[in-house]
Amino acid sequence: MGDSSGLQVRKLLWGVGLVLLLNGLVALGAVWWAGFSLLAFQIVLLASSLMIALAFAWQWRRERRNRHSHDLLNQSLQDALRELHHQIENDHKELEMARKVHEGLLSLNDPQIPGIHIASRCIPAQNLGGDFYAYLERHGDGFLKKSATQTGVVEYLGRNETMLGVIIGDVAG
Repeated sequence: MGDSSGLQVRKLLWGVGLVLLLNGLVALGAVWWAGFSLLAFQIVLLASSLMIALAFAWQWRRERRNRHSHDLLNQSLQDALRELHHQIENDHKELEMARKVHEGLLSLNDPQIPGIHIASRCIPAQNLGGDFYAYLERHGDGFLKKSATQTGVVEYLGRNETMLGVIIGDVAG
């Protein structure tokens, strides 16, 4: 309030000063024209009072209109800020749900292969990671197609053999 109210007071004082200056010139002219009579003085006094009252009324109306505009703008900004906070809160909830789904997908059991210890860990760089990994385990006693582009290329897995495939992907970020 300090700077804007000080500026308003200065503007008001300048306005009153200008009105008084104009009023003085009018009064001087009226008194000189009327020959310095008491009636001329009374007319000038009434005219000056009316001019000052009009100046104050005009300034008051202007400040009231400005205050109303500021109040409307302030209300609009508060509404927009409230809506933005609501949207951020909703986005945060959605990100938290997506993070839990992502962690659930990654927390599948690591494969248990005798003689091999497998451990996995995924730490997202931000709130939600786009990394994905999965294991594909295939046990022996059958044929396994080795190439999707070359027909007839297969590999035989013996009974005690196990193949482990690892899928790693990055879908975001």
